[in-house]
Amino acid sequence: MVKRSNAPSVKFGLRQARILRKYAVAVWLVSFVVILPAMSVARFAVWRASVDLPQSGVDLPPGEELLISVQALDSVIEPLGIAIVFGLLGHWLWTILWHAGAVQWLTWNNALPVRLGQIVGLGILSFLRYFKLSLTALFAGAVSLALVWSPIWLLGSRAYGAMNERVIIVVFGCGVMLSAMLIITIWTVTMRAAWCLGEVGAQSVLRTWLREVLATLRSPWLSLVPLLLLGSVALFCAVLPFALGWLFEPFSGGPVGALTTGALSLLQAFCWLALFLSYAPVSSAVMIAPDEDEGCDQEKETAKV
Repeated sequence: MVKRSNAPSVKFGLRQARILRKYAVAVWLVSFVVILPAMSVARFAVWRASVDLPQSGVDLPPGEELLISVQALDSVIEPLGIAIVFGLLGHWLWTILWHAGAVQWLTWNNALPVRLGQIVGLGILSFLRYFKLSLTALFAGAVSLALVWSPIWLLGSRAYGAMNERVIIVVFGCGVMLSAMLIITIWTVTMRAAWCLGEVGAQSVLRTWLREVLATLRSPWLSLVPLLLLGSVALFCAVLPFALGWLFEPFSGGPVGALTTGALSLLQAFCWLALFLSYAPVSSAVMIAPDEDEGCDQEKETAKV
């Protein structure tokens, strides 16, 4: 027997991500492909600059290698900029597509075998609605940040000479913290709204998003549990390759570094998919098993504590 739950569930997200593990690989692979041109341009420029250096066997002074790399990138700034812009655009559109496909598959076709082409096709059919949702979130984020930083900028520009340096730092820190809280809240609202758009007879994108703003504010900690758990793991996987490369020479490049970075980025894609799937129970179109619902109840108690 299954029943509906209205709370996000990390356990549910991890279980569904395990079922959709091939989809996680596709998410990782396409995300890598869209940024590959920018990476190739940058690496080629740095490689060309290193070839032009005299091969005397003398170690470069500290910081000299970084300076050479920056100068090499400056020589290809236009093609690199174009590649970055198209890479970011492609990554954004692909992110919208795979989110839309995951919603449609889980709400209407989860009893069928996992077929990547079918999931992507479902995402294409509902792409426009989720594109509007993404624009709504971006607009809300831009307005929120403008409301936070406009007063701070006006205050700083008019009273800079009269304000103590410590006061400036405190005001700036408060602005950063408030901005982070708003971005996290908007992201959480958007995740909830994405799943509610998969319901039969769903309202318009804007109405659904505004409704989930109220739902998130009613239970903010409960909505943040998946982000705090799975988002922290994904962030750790993103930072770890840089830390390993800085601490240990074998991880700074070569096959070992490439394999480590690839494995961690794949784990990161799995975490992002599980994180998104964790918000599926907020939709009335998603039914969960009793043992999964017990996990939701446990997470509710954790959030209350």
